[in-house]
Amino acid sequence: MSEKEASVEEILAHASDLEEQIKTLQRLIESYSDALLNVRIAKQINDSLKQGELANPNLIISGDKRANILLKATLVESRPIVHIGLNLYVEADHDLALKILDAKEKILSGQLDRIKKEYDQRVKEYKKLQDFLYAVSQRTE
Repeated sequence: MSEKEASVEEILAHASDLEEQIKTLQRLIESYSDALLNVRIAKQINDSLKQGELANPNLIISGDKRANILLKATLVESRPIVHIGLNLYVEADHDLALKILDAKEKILSGQLDRIKKEYDQRVKEYKKLQDFLYAVSQRTE
């Protein structure tokens, strides 16, 4: 086997690795985007609670993420219970809940931005490898 063939095989292997990395980064982007959306929804709900907009005794809430089951509920207290990480929750006033949610939003946004940058870098590198492999294949024909 010549040096040229070995380097093309190495490039193909690297391209395959990049493809897997890109798929993993896509899944991470979806996951962090979903988490960020949920924090933003929680902030809206906190604001609605603070304004007294959810004081209706006939609330209907989703029992799961996809609303496969809906539950009738009555709001007993308007102080939210906020997830602070590591499966820990704290009952807080609305202003503290907003601070906690703002901090989570900032962290998630930063992480999402970093993942998107890494994704873009991997895609550019993958595209360069594809272009190179295409050029090599055209020269061998």
